Amino acid sequence: GFLLSAFCHLSASCDSPCRKTLSFLFIISYSPSFFHTENICPSSHSKMETLYSLMDGDVEASEFIVLSDCCLLNVPLKDMKLKDNIIVAGIIRDKESIIPSGEDVILEGDRVIVVATQLRLYDLADILR
Repeated sequence: GFLLSAFCHLSASCDSPCRKTLSFLFIISYSPSFFHTENICPSSHSKMETLYSLMDGDVEASEFIVLSDCCLLNVPLKDMKLKDNIIVAGIIRDKESIIPSGEDVILEGDRVIVVATQLRLYDLADILR
């Protein structure tokens, strides 16, 4: 899956002590029966492409495709008021994997990978308080 290889690449580039644990969790938790939405809700500003459930459902990694009317467009990540237990783990733009910093922004067509604990995300805007 696209999300699996992108996130494993991101975690392999990370210098944190949890790097090997995260990679290991993704490898053993990969399932071909991922969640894929075919219909976009009219109020949606992104399309959930892929959802992986990890650690017995306590952690979810979601991949969203950003649409043109998304409220998060061109806002630096550092200026977003994120809910607790949310990490914007990666942005895939034009086949380039980006490990985002606070200066990065989300653009139309980006694939944004979000990791969340104890929270189900249905739309990318759900990461905001």
